[in-house]
Amino acid sequence: MDKPRKISLGDVAIEFTGRAGCNVEDIPVFGVDKKVGITTEPRYQSKDLSRYKVIKPGMFGYNPMRLNIGSIGFCTERHGTGLISPDYVVFGCDNVQLLPEFLYYHTCSTPWKAWLELAGEGSVRERIYFKKLAAYTFLLPSISYQHAAVNILGTLDDKIELNRRMNETLEAMARALFKSWFVDFEPVRAKAEGRGTGLPRDIADLFTASFDDSELGEVPKGWRVGKFVDVATLSRSGLNPSVFEDELFDHYSLPAFDEGCTPKLDVGQSIKSNKFVVSPDSVLVSKLNPRIPRVWLPLTHNSRRSICSTEFLVLLPTNGNSREFLYCLLSNDIFTKEFATLVTGTSGSHQRVKPESLLTLNVVLPPIPLIHLFTTQVTPMLQRINKNIAEIRTLATLRDTLLPKLLSGEIRVKDAEVIVKETI
Repeated sequence: MDKPRKISLGDVAIEFTGRAGCNVEDIPVFGVDKKVGITTEPRYQSKDLSRYKVIKPGMFGYNPMRLNIGSIGFCTERHGTGLISPDYVVFGCDNVQLLPEFLYYHTCSTPWKAWLELAGEGSVRERIYFKKLAAYTFLLPSISYQHAAVNILGTLDDKIELNRRMNETLEAMARALFKSWFVDFEPVRAKAEGRGTGLPRDIADLFTASFDDSELGEVPKGWRVGKFVDVATLSRSGLNPSVFEDELFDHYSLPAFDEGCTPKLDVGQSIKSNKFVVSPDSVLVSKLNPRIPRVWLPLTHNSRRSICSTEFLVLLPTNGNSREFLYCLLSNDIFTKEFATLVTGTSGSHQRVKPESLLTLNVVLPPIPLIHLFTTQVTPMLQRINKNIAEIRTLATLRDTLLPKLLSGEIRVKDAEVIVKETI
């Protein structure tokens, strides 16, 4: 491999200022989000799109006022050609020297983020236009090495994305089954109307064929309306992790949930406040800003303790209920909306639900044998989701480890390929 050469971004990248003009029909409008990059849901869109800039696959777009906080979008073939705010900067690469995908991975690196932080120092309103960004310097390997590096990192990202999509499908299947049986009561309605349930006979026999009136409306005959406390209880077991300075904890926090539902591995001395203990049979639900649903089915390990932010409520199933049933109940849209009405506090960003309010919510209580049957149906799905999350964690760690080494040419392509092959 040729030795990487030090260059400025301006040597291998070009700013594009082309406008849409009057040819805007059927062209999507993009925004840029810090978490996902290019998004088809911009925060603001003008009625007049003629001044909007054109962005094509292989190009980058960013808001000059938000680049210093990491907000940049890479337009791929999946996005296609689109329009972006006229206030944004759009640039692309000299593909003979620099692959756009290689630069994309560079925008994920620590040197890039550190440089932007310094470039925007002094004001949160600092504008970083392309002329300033062009001064960024980095090591550029040969184009053949770039292709190989992109292929290696892309393989890891593709596997991560595959797992995420699989999890979305499995989650949707579990929620759909819960909604069918315990919200819409579809098997009961089918039997009441003389239709087939589409279920095996031994399962169909667990559903009645008529309804009773209740304070929550119609419920299947023989089912009860009770309180949430009949389904679960709160665990308030806590500890101060800083007392255990060198102990490694699985730390379930709100940021960790928002970044992919993967707990962080933190040592006790780095955790500065008291936490709740997370037990193997628990389900976590955030009491902070419940309009943003955060329900977590933890995967605990015997080798280390698990803890969570006190912004979570730690719930344990009771009275023969299962944590899988509890998780699906908390994740159901109707329950989520009801839960969100329990908030106290006037600030939109800091509204909380009092734990006692959750326990007094009215809920429908199905027969325990039916809950047990439901649990056997969804447990393999939820276990697979947790397995995929653990795999995502491993793959992301490997990608982040290889990233700086591949960007700088520090590691040989063959060595990196062997490492990836052993992991996937």
